[in-house]
Amino acid sequence: MRDHSEGPSGPSSSSPASSARPQPGAGRILAIAHRAGNDRAALEQALSAGVDAVEADLRWDGGRIVTRHDGRLPFLPLYWDDWHLRFDRSRPGTLDEFLEQIRGRALPYLDLKVPSRPLARALLETLRRHDALEEAEVSTGHWRLLAELRRSEPNLRVIRSVGSRRHLTALLALPSDDPLRAGVAIDRDLLDEELAHRLRAQGLAFYVWGIDDLEDARKVIGWGATGVIADSLELLRALVSEGRA
Repeated sequence: MRDHSEGPSGPSSSSPASSARPQPGAGRILAIAHRAGNDRAALEQALSAGVDAVEADLRWDGGRIVTRHDGRLPFLPLYWDDWHLRFDRSRPGTLDEFLEQIRGRALPYLDLKVPSRPLARALLETLRRHDALEEAEVSTGHWRLLAELRRSEPNLRVIRSVGSRRHLTALLALPSDDPLRAGVAIDRDLLDEELAHRLRAQGLAFYVWGIDDLEDARKVIGWGATGVIADSLELLRALVSEGRA
């Protein structure tokens, strides 16, 4: 989620998963496993750790939604991300598989990596099929896509991902009565106490990613963060065990 990613708002759900897990805005800080939904083994480890939610990166590939962070060169098993290229013939997981594995055990946190309308349509269809519309949170750095998703599903929890100075400038330029009322997921490098208080004053829930230190996690929680998104399951376990998540 270093480049784009995730934060929330919306009503609580009565589905099986959400009845066992806290919902954003319900007075609980969420512990979210960063990118764990992209790999079956990592997903199971995160679920066993007792996290509240698991992030999965979504891409549109060959007419289906796959759980993968890296982009792929057309027709080739070559994947890229920023400055590296890798060869991989293994089959990526799918959103259907992710939702089946996570159901009743944690909330799905879905980060759309591309501004694809077919992906958006298929996402809503898949969430409906799995009865997961009320418990899912959908994040992306492609903000126009969030508005389209919300028009189709007014109660869908959508989250503006803020992973760059350009995104931050655009966020600060939004009017206080912004009709989308989307939550915010922000890179820790872009967040300070003043901005955190500004988001809370606007009634916006926000998640913070890029945290790898327990004391820093406690600091952003003290600023009013709705959730912490981290790679370290040890850190997330610590937050859960001390009642902060």
